[in-house]
Amino acid sequence: MNGLTSIIKNRMLRGASTLLVSQAVSICATFVRNVIIARYVGAENYGIAVTFGLAMSIVEMSGNLALTTLLVQDKRGDSNEMLASAHFTMFVKGLLLSLILYIVAKPIAAVFDLVHITWAFQLLAVVPAIRGASNLDLIVMQRRYDFLATAIADAVPQLVSVGMAFVLATWLGDYRAMLILIVFNTIFMTLITHLLAKRPYRWLISKKLIAKTITFGWPILLNGILIFLLLQGDRMIVGSMYDMTTLGIYSAAFSLALLPSLFFAKLSGMLLMPILSRTQDDPDSLEYYGTITLDACFSFGILFSAFFILGGQSLLLFCFGQTFAGGMEVVAWLGIMQSIRCIRMAPTCIANSQGWTRLPLIGNIFRVLSLPFAVWLASRGMSLAWLAYIGIVGEILAFIVLWRLLPLQQMKGRLESRVRFLVMLMFGSCSLALVSGLGTPATTPLGNFYNVLLAAFYSTAIAAGTLLFLRRGVTPPPRVVNLPE
Repeated sequence: MNGLTSIIKNRMLRGASTLLVSQAVSICATFVRNVIIARYVGAENYGIAVTFGLAMSIVEMSGNLALTTLLVQDKRGDSNEMLASAHFTMFVKGLLLSLILYIVAKPIAAVFDLVHITWAFQLLAVVPAIRGASNLDLIVMQRRYDFLATAIADAVPQLVSVGMAFVLATWLGDYRAMLILIVFNTIFMTLITHLLAKRPYRWLISKKLIAKTITFGWPILLNGILIFLLLQGDRMIVGSMYDMTTLGIYSAAFSLALLPSLFFAKLSGMLLMPILSRTQDDPDSLEYYGTITLDACFSFGILFSAFFILGGQSLLLFCFGQTFAGGMEVVAWLGIMQSIRCIRMAPTCIANSQGWTRLPLIGNIFRVLSLPFAVWLASRGMSLAWLAYIGIVGEILAFIVLWRLLPLQQMKGRLESRVRFLVMLMFGSCSLALVSGLGTPATTPLGNFYNVLLAAFYSTAIAAGTLLFLRRGVTPPPRVVNLPE
């Protein structure tokens, strides 16, 4: 059959639309919540609030067995036995992580010089246990491109938390507002998964399936630890080697760059993984859908980097105000760093869909190699921008290593032939805009808002032109994989 079937087209369109709306709502709500907290509690208390998220990340990343990825990727992932076994494994994992977090709460607080609020880190220990009781049937629905339940579970709690953030921030006026919101969101989201699931929540203790989960997940478990280091490592460095005010300022800039990156990572994983995972026995379809994956990741990376180069400083001042103006020196560089990470999602998604989970692990090992240099620079009192410089070098190195390891010679040849065009287009266009003064922040909120709109328009035009250029002349193979009814 030539081209995509109408079933694939319709399901991809519905899935993409649902995910785009839900992830946009969720990310915007999360961002607005953080802005409300930051503006009402100030940079120092916002820095303390950030440490709660870092503590949660330390524990959850160390316990990531990629159960959701396995349920989507495995051929028997939609079976009742596999789902029940995943429920049991996730629940036990949640209990263990809660115990670990409670035990290490005081050492974590000491790292950030916050021993006086150790109780707050201990309270966070309930979160992994609650999350471990979620119903994973919503994940299995994604195999059929049914994303509505997942969309509701992701977006609704975040929307509710926006209103709660305003009330809690004005009432408490400090880091406790974020602490309450984290616990509330976890409880609410877990309840929603049970309300929207089509199959009941059950356990199955199967040694065979548990062994399969561990075999599949151990590289991703190690990879999760590395992901924590590459996503949160610099904030750990800032929080432990600078003060809480500096951490709050840096985190404000970092959150601007990270949230769009997380949005794209979730979108690409949920939208591309189901179809890529069905190309395991079809090299032609893997080549075709792999190329679509590459084009999408490169185009978003171009959009992302161009926007933050041109409008990152204005966006920071517009959202967080002059109190967080210290982040202007680093926000554009953090945007570039995260845009390269988005591009790296292409080989990561392809590798995971084919079961080559060790390859992203190796790539992230090379990415983490940059952290010791960041620690050394921080110990010498260097500016925050140097942490972003080191991160950019690490992301480039990780992408090169991961791409070289993929056993897909033809696809890699196609990518390498496009890289020069993409780099020249991005930096040439952005340099022209910077010379014209578009990247300079204004002195008023209205002026900064105008700058952000211009940056969005300009970067979108670049990304759209890039995607059109990349897709010209690309034709599907005579036969492409279909989705199950």
